Amino acid sequence: MTSIKRNLPRLTAMLLTCLFVLPAGLSSHAFAEEQIKSSALKNNETELNRPLPFTNDFSITAEGEFAKDKAAEMLERYPELNANPYAILVEFQPDADDKDVQELLADTNSQIVDFYPTVNWYLIETLSGNRNTKNSFESSSLVKHVTYDSTLRLTSLNTNDPLINDLWGLDGNHGIDAEVAWPLSSNATEVIVAVIDSGIDPLHPDLNGVLWNNDDEIPNNGIDDDANGYIDDTYGWDFTGEYDNIPQDGHGHGTHVAGTIAATRNNNEGIAGVANNVKIMGLRFLDKSGNGITSWAINALEYAVANGAVISNNSWGGGPYETPLYNAIAAAGNAGHLFVAAAGNSGNNSDTYPMYPAAYNLPNILSVAAIASNGNLAGFSNYGINSVDIAAPGVDILSTMSSESDACVSNPPCYTSWNGTSMAAPHVSGVAALMLGVNNGLTPSEIIQIIEQTTRTTATLSNKIKFGGELDGGAAVATASQSGSITFVGYTPGQSVLQGSTIDMTATAIGSDDSDISQTIEWKDSNGTSIGLGSTVSFVATNVGTLTITAEAIDPDGSLIQRNAYFEVQAPSLHFTNQDGFIVGNAATQITTEWDWSGPQNETEALKTISTEKLQVESTTQLEYVLPDLRTPVDIVIPSDTQGTIRDVIVGLRINHSWPADLKIQIIHPDGSEVLLADHNGNGSHRDGSEVWGEGSRSCNGDLAYFSDDASESISSRAKPFSGFSQPIEPLQNLNGKAANGDWTLRITDEWSQDDGELFCAQLLLTTTSPSTTNTVSNSVPLTDQNATWSIPDPLTFNGLFRFSFDNSSIGSALDKCCIQVGLPDPPSAATATRIEDAITVTWNANSGNNQITNADSFVVDAYEQGQSKSAGTCLSSSNSCTIPNLLSSLDYGISVRGVNEVGTSTPLSVNVAIFDNQITQGESGLKDFIETNDYFGSSLASSDFNGDGIMDLFVASTGESTELTTSEGIVHAIESFPDLTNNSLIIRQSSDDDNGTNSGFGTSLASADFNGDGMDDVAVGAPFEDVNNYENAGVVHIFYGGNESLTEGAVFHQNTGGIGGAAAAGDRFGSSLATGDINADGFDDLIIGVPGEYRCWPRVCGAVGGINIIYGSANGLTSANDHYFTQNSRGIGGKSSVGDQFGASVASGDIDNDGFDDVIIGVPGDYRCWPRVCGAVGAINIMYGTGNGLSAANDHYFTQNSSGVDGVSGVGDEFGAFVTTSDINDDGFSDVIIGTPGERISSRNNAGAVHVLYGTNNGTTTANDTFLYVSQSLFTGSSQSNARFGTSVTVIDNDLIIGAPGTTINGATAAGAIYYLRE
Repeated sequence: MTSIKRNLPRLTAMLLTCLFVLPAGLSSHAFAEEQIKSSALKNNETELNRPLPFTNDFSITAEGEFAKDKAAEMLERYPELNANPYAILVEFQPDADDKDVQELLADTNSQIVDFYPTVNWYLIETLSGNRNTKNSFESSSLVKHVTYDSTLRLTSLNTNDPLINDLWGLDGNHGIDAEVAWPLSSNATEVIVAVIDSGIDPLHPDLNGVLWNNDDEIPNNGIDDDANGYIDDTYGWDFTGEYDNIPQDGHGHGTHVAGTIAATRNNNEGIAGVANNVKIMGLRFLDKSGNGITSWAINALEYAVANGAVISNNSWGGGPYETPLYNAIAAAGNAGHLFVAAAGNSGNNSDTYPMYPAAYNLPNILSVAAIASNGNLAGFSNYGINSVDIAAPGVDILSTMSSESDACVSNPPCYTSWNGTSMAAPHVSGVAALMLGVNNGLTPSEIIQIIEQTTRTTATLSNKIKFGGELDGGAAVATASQSGSITFVGYTPGQSVLQGSTIDMTATAIGSDDSDISQTIEWKDSNGTSIGLGSTVSFVATNVGTLTITAEAIDPDGSLIQRNAYFEVQAPSLHFTNQDGFIVGNAATQITTEWDWSGPQNETEALKTISTEKLQVESTTQLEYVLPDLRTPVDIVIPSDTQGTIRDVIVGLRINHSWPADLKIQIIHPDGSEVLLADHNGNGSHRDGSEVWGEGSRSCNGDLAYFSDDASESISSRAKPFSGFSQPIEPLQNLNGKAANGDWTLRITDEWSQDDGELFCAQLLLTTTSPSTTNTVSNSVPLTDQNATWSIPDPLTFNGLFRFSFDNSSIGSALDKCCIQVGLPDPPSAATATRIEDAITVTWNANSGNNQITNADSFVVDAYEQGQSKSAGTCLSSSNSCTIPNLLSSLDYGISVRGVNEVGTSTPLSVNVAIFDNQITQGESGLKDFIETNDYFGSSLASSDFNGDGIMDLFVASTGESTELTTSEGIVHAIESFPDLTNNSLIIRQSSDDDNGTNSGFGTSLASADFNGDGMDDVAVGAPFEDVNNYENAGVVHIFYGGNESLTEGAVFHQNTGGIGGAAAAGDRFGSSLATGDINADGFDDLIIGVPGEYRCWPRVCGAVGGINIIYGSANGLTSANDHYFTQNSRGIGGKSSVGDQFGASVASGDIDNDGFDDVIIGVPGDYRCWPRVCGAVGAINIMYGTGNGLSAANDHYFTQNSSGVDGVSGVGDEFGAFVTTSDINDDGFSDVIIGTPGERISSRNNAGAVHVLYGTNNGTTTANDTFLYVSQSLFTGSSQSNARFGTSVTVIDNDLIIGAPGTTINGATAAGAIYYLRE
C-alpha cells in the first residue's frame, strides 16, 4: 500500500442477531496422504528446506525503550508513520565479529534490542534516526541486509452500509456451506489457530470458551513456568509497546476475526463461528488505531509456531516487500504452519500492485479475496490470477466485537457487521481448521490443494483469482475426510454450457485399497436427485445458472467419497460481439457488425441503427466542478429531455484527482435510483502529474473513462487512468425500463482526507425506446449469418451517435456496443501559436464545408508536454483563437486543435511551440550593438513613456560598452514599445569633458519620470565614476528631457552643484543609484540619488558609509533648491552608519502605505552583522516614508534577509539590497518592494543572484508571502550562473518584471550581460 491513510478502518453500526445451524452428527474418515500430489505446491515451487537453527551471536545491549515503548507511543500519536522511527531490522554477515559489530553500534549511537532466531535478524534501536542509521549500516561490510521496521495495518474496509440479519457467509449459495461441513466435522480434533491482529476481548461470552490456554504456565505467579521467554502467557501475548500477557483488543478488529473463525456454537449466545474445534491464540501486534510494525509481527508469528498454532489468520498488510517477514513466514511453513492472509482492500490487481504479506510467493500462504452475498468480487477487494488464491465472504459480515472498541455502541456483548478481505480470511482459516480436525496429517500445501480442487468456480471470478472461484467449505471438509478419490476426465472447472445442451461426464473412482470402483459411482444434480450410475453420465442442462453435478461412491471401508463439478448454464442468446469503443462513420463508410446467435435456425430479423442521445456538463472557467477534500458528496446535475424509456445507460467521466482510491462515484436516476459506478478503485497517487479518470483534454473532448455493462473488463480489474470502457461496480441495467427524462445526478464522494481534484466532464449516453433517428440496415437479416454491413449515405443527411439494434427476435432484443459516430466535424486548418512566457495563444481557420452537418460548433485546444499524453492545459472557444495559461515557460509544447460538434471532435490539427526564451541579450534581432566581453548589458534598467505615445519604453544600460569617444564609457539602449525590440536607439554621454568619460560608469543607474510636468517622461542617467573638479569617481547625474522626437540632455548634477547636500569627494560615487517619485505630492516627480561612497568621520575613525540626496521636481524641471540629504545616522533611520555599509547603493520610490505620498527604499548591501563565530557584510534595506514636507525619517522600517518571513538567510556577501525598486505587483493598491540580491549563492554558484518581492500593506511593507526568484527556476530560460549577478537591476512594465544580470556569460563572452523578461 502506498499511503497510510488508505488502510484505516471504517466502522459500521452494530447489529444484535443470532444464527444457528444445527448439524446432525456424521462420522469422519482419515485422509490418504498419498493422494496429494506434488502439484499442490503454490506457483510450482518446491517446498523450502527447513533452515538450520540460528543462534544469537551478538549481545542484546538494551531493553528497547525507544524501539518498542516509544515507537508504540509515536505510532499511536502519529498513525500515518510509515516505519518505526527508532529502529531498523538488520541481518549481519555470517563472519561478522562481535567486537566489530559493537563498534559499529557505538559509532551509530544504536544498540541491539531483540533477536529473531528463525530468520537470524536483529532489531536495532536507532537513537540517531532510522534513516541515518540505515544508511550507515548499508555501507558497512558487516551487514548482509538492512531494512526499515515498516508499519503494517488492518485490511478491513468498514462502511456504514445497513447491517444484515443473518450469517450469509455460512450458507451454501456463496458461503462456506456449513450445512455440509459441520456434520462431516462433528468429531473433529482440536486445532490451535493464532489470530495475529489487534488482540481479543477475553470476556466476550461467544469467545471466552474457545480461547487457547497455555497449560504449561501457572497463571499470575510472575514466573516463566514453561521457559518460553514470556511470563504468565496463559492465553497469548501483547507484542505492541505495552508488551505484556494481556492481548486485550482496544480496536475490535481481532475480536471480529476471532468470532468468524470460532465463536461458540449452540450456546444460546450471539453468533456461531465457522469451526467448533478451534482454540484461539490471541496475539496482539496492532494497536488500538490498527497499526503495527514488522518486528512485532515477526515476534507474534514466531510465538505462534513455537507454541503449537498450526494455522494463523493474518488480516493485515500494506508494508513494502520485507525480507525478514518473508523469511519468518517461510520458516513457519517449514514447521508445518499455514499462513492465511487477507489480499487487501485497494481494489487493485495484486499481480501488478502486490500487497504484502498476502502477495509473498510462498507455498504456505493462502491469499484470500472478498465476495459479496451475490458472489461478485467486492469492489474494494484486491485480486490477481497469480497472487490471490481464493474468494470468501467479506461483505456485511456479522461477528463479535470487543467491548473496548468504538464500534461497540451498546451494552456488551457486542456484535457488528464489517466489510473487508479481513473478514474473508477468517472464513478460510475456519474451514482449514475443520479440515485439519478431520485429517490432522494434512500439510499446508495439501490443505491449499484440497481447497483449490473443491473451489466453487464461477464465471465472475474465473479470470480474477488463481483458483477461479469461491471457497466451498463443505466440499473441502468432505474431501479432507475421505480416504479414496474421484477424478473427472476432461472436465474444465467453471466452463459454460448452453441451456438445453447435453453434458457428458466421465469419472474414475479409486478406493482406499487402490481398487477401481468407478462403476459404482452415483451421479446427482444440484437438487441431489440421482441422474445416473457408472463411470459416465449424460445430463441435459435445463435451468439457467450454476449447475452442480456430484459424483459419489462408497469406499470399501464404508465411507462416502464425493467430488463436485460446476457448470455455468447460459440461456440461448443474441448478443453483439463488437469491441468497446467508438467507430467513426463518415459519408459513404461501410460499418460491419457481428453477433452471436444461439436461438432457432432460419430465423430472420430487421436490423436497424438507432441514435443514442449524448448529455453532458463541462467544467469552464466560469463554472468549475471542484472536488474538495470535505468527505461530503458533490452532486453534479445533468438535465435530460430525452424521450422514451431506457434501454441502456453509459456514463463518461474526465476527472483529475490526486488520490483516486478516495472516490466513491454514483449515478442517480431522476427517480432516486442509485447505481454505484466506482468504489475506491485505483489505489495510489496520480499518474506522473494528474490524469486519473480519463486522459487528454481537460474537457468532454478528452479520452473519457466510460462505465458500461457491455465493457469487457470491470473497473475493479483495470488500472488508472481508466480510459475507455469499464463495467461499473453495480450494473447500469438496473435503470433499464425507467423514463429517460428529468434531472440525473452524478454523485462523487471523497471519503478520505488530504487529497482533492476537479471534474472536467460528466457525460450520459442514453439509448431509449424512442430514438430520435432510426435507419433500417435490412428488413430481413438471417440471424445465423452473424454479421451485416451498414452503408452510411453520401451526402450525409443526419448525424449523431448510433448503435445497431435487433428489436423483436424470438428470444428478445439486442443492442450493439457503443457507438458509431456519424457526422464528426471537419478539422480546422492553418493553426499558428505564439507564446509569452507561461501562456500560449493559438489561432486557426475554421473549415466550413458544403454540408453544415459536419461544420464545427466550437473548438477545443490542448497543450501537451513533448513526449507526454497528458494535457497540461485546455481552452474552449467558439471563435478561431484562444489562450492556454499557466504553462511552464521552460518546456516545449505540442498543441492540438480540434473542431467540436454534438457528435464529437474532429481529427486534431497539431503545431509545436518551442521553449519561451525570456532571456534578452545584445545579440537579439533588432537590438542595436552586439555581444562583447565585459559589456555588462543589464547593469541598470528603467522604464517610462519618454516619447508620449502611450506605450511603455525600456532603458537598458551597458556600463562597460565602449563608444567612439572613449573606452568602457557606457551606453544606454532606449527600446521603444518594449517588448518589441525593433525600434531602439543608443544614449551616450554628451559632456564636453571627454577625459571624464573613460570608465565613468555612464548608465550604471537609470530612472525615468516627468520631472517638469510636461506630459513626457524624462530620463536620469547616473555616471558614478565620472570625476568632479579632479575628485576621482565623485559621480555625476545627467538629465535628459523627453520630447516628441527624441531626448535632449538638460541639467547635470553632482555634489558640488549649488544646493546639493554633501560635497564632492573622491570615491563618493554620486549617482550609483537613482529612483523617482512624487515624495511631497506636489504633482512633479522628484529624483532620489544614491551616494554609497559618501565619506564621514567620527571620533577615531573615518570612512565611506553612504548617503542619499533628494532633488525635487518643478515646472522648470529638477532644481537643487530644498535638496534633502540623509545618512544612516540621520535621526530615526534604522541601523547605523558603518564603514563599507554602502547606504544608498540602491534607491527606489513608491507609495507603500497608499497615503498619497511616495516613500523611499534605500539599499544598504554592505550592512554589517554578527552571529556567533562569524561577522560580515550581508545587506539590508531602509524604508523612509513621504510626507507633505517631503521625506521623513520617522517610522523608518529596517529589514535584512534574517527578518521574519523573508526567504533565505543572511549570508556574508549576499548584498541584500544591492538593488531596490517598487511596483504594485499584485494590484492591491499598495506598492511592493523588489530587492535585488546579486551576490546570492544558488546551488553552489557564487554571485548567481536572486530577487525578493516584499508586499506593501496599509501598515507599510510586510515580509509575509515573500516571493523569491532566481534563474534556475522553471520560470526562466537557462540556469543560474556563477557571477551572473542576477538582480543587479530591476524595472517593472505593466506588472511584468525585467531583471538585469550583467555578469551573465553569453556564447563564451564573459560578463556580456543579459536581461530577463518575466510576465505577470
